[in-house]
Amino acid sequence: MSDWQTIESAPKDGAAVLVYTNGGQVTEAYWSSDNQSWILRFYDEDNRFLRAKGGMEIFHISPTHWMPLPPPPKK
Repeated sequence: MSDWQTIESAPKDGAAVLVYTNGGQVTEAYWSSDNQSWILRFYDEDNRFLRAKGGMEIFHISPTHWMPLPPPPKK
């Protein structure tokens, strides 16, 4: 797996990547050209999927670093 890179160097082609946020979370995200923002994926305490548009500015969470997703598990 690659080292963390600054978010400015992340791909903006819609590809999913891992991001590290200023709140210390690691989650999957992708750049949305339509919204001109990062779409972060989080889960609530009941493990329900939450999609956070625009880096969750309400909660002041935004990605600071990224790396490619790891390969899937081998069978």
